Amino acid sequence: MSKFMSVVVIALGVCVVMAGCAQNAAKPAGALGSVRLRDAAVVRREKSMVLVEDARRLWDATKFAEARDLLRQAVIVDPQNEEAALMLRIVSDKIVARDYAAIQHRTGMEVMRGDVDSAEHLVPYADLMVYPENWAEVARKR
Repeated sequence: MSKFMSVVVIALGVCVVMAGCAQNAAKPAGALGSVRLRDAAVVRREKSMVLVEDARRLWDATKFAEARDLLRQAVIVDPQNEEAALMLRIVSDKIVARDYAAIQHRTGMEVMRGDVDSAEHLVPYADLMVYPENWAEVARKR
């Protein structure tokens, strides 16, 4: 049984040359259809895994929004890919956590600015406090 190269299948932007046996040519059309469906599923799985690996590289580079976009694509390409779905949830949580930390930081900065302004208003500036020439007399009369 000699191997032969069959049709080049283009699925989801990935070109794959499918190898088959001479037996596949003699099988009924239904069997060939199921083989092609399985091959298409393998192509989707491989494409999904490539997207997950690219998302991992982006995660390492702290480019979380881009990683989330790739993981969304991976989940759409292969909804059965649990690794992509889990990583998508983790990346989304990380984005929310970073946004929350940024808000907390800004809140802290505003509180500190308010504290500084309040403290500055309590400072008695000497040039603002002008005593009259007869301050000693005024003080005795009180």
